[in-house]
Amino acid sequence: MRWTIFERRSRSESSPLFKLPDDLLPGVLDLLSASDLAALSGTARCLREPCTSALYTYIRLDSYDALRMLVCTLESRPSLGLLTRSFAESTSRPFLFVEPQPEMLVRILRLMPHLRALSLASPIDVVTPDLGIVLQALVDLETLRLGDATPETIAILEHILPVRTLSLRQFSVGWSVSDAHCNYTALATYLLRTRDVLSTLEVDGMLLEPVMRAYPDAQWPNVRRLIVHECAHTTRTRVSAAFPAASSNLSECLGRYGACTSRAATWATSRIVEPKAPKSPHFFQGPLVWISLGALLGMLLRT
Repeated sequence: MRWTIFERRSRSESSPLFKLPDDLLPGVLDLLSASDLAALSGTARCLREPCTSALYTYIRLDSYDALRMLVCTLESRPSLGLLTRSFAESTSRPFLFVEPQPEMLVRILRLMPHLRALSLASPIDVVTPDLGIVLQALVDLETLRLGDATPETIAILEHILPVRTLSLRQFSVGWSVSDAHCNYTALATYLLRTRDVLSTLEVDGMLLEPVMRAYPDAQWPNVRRLIVHECAHTTRTRVSAAFPAASSNLSECLGRYGACTSRAATWATSRIVEPKAPKSPHFFQGPLVWISLGALLGMLLRT
């Protein structure tokens, strides 16, 4: 892998870079890719900490090689894993469960104890004791998105603490209505555990319908954003009764919430880099980066 290296220049405390407004810098960093963040962190000492934080706070992986490299990086520098708040698997290139046992997933989750958002696109085909233990340890988790509701996916819910946002989709070719009915008890048990905290729910109608039939009097009063995919007409009345705060504007929520995702840098294989001190010159790529940084520095110099 080719590592991007930059020349580190000494700067005095009077440099404008040391006077970046705290409320402006995060907005500039949001415009940068993972590789640009790693590069910028080496141009000045004052930028190293905010760039490193932005680089490791939101992580989205799109290859198994990237996962292995990230695990090695965080195992060598555990403090970086403490920064991570969101970990997502690419929905266009799912890869996490290509190995017989989810060893790498277990290792990476252990290194992110303060994780608040977890998104897995791959169909979960095995639940190991280690995976259950590491999921139970995610006490700060608030958002859970599972992209392929296999029976094993439903089974892992028993290991996860109640979350505020839950997205549970079903894309597996081998999934059938009988499978959904066989596993509704696990989903129902988890949903009932989340009644006091759940505020956003996205779920397939095929998964929710048996829960509504089994627990016709159950309610989730705090759910205000709700999307139910392919919900049968006969189930809509039950859904409206179960989610009273969302039932009055269900159609509006369907249009507004469908593609809501957290910002996350995609860590391709060539982008997984540690924010080390640069050693050779390099110029940032992309006009947007130049325009943003130029405008920012110009404003600071005028002040």
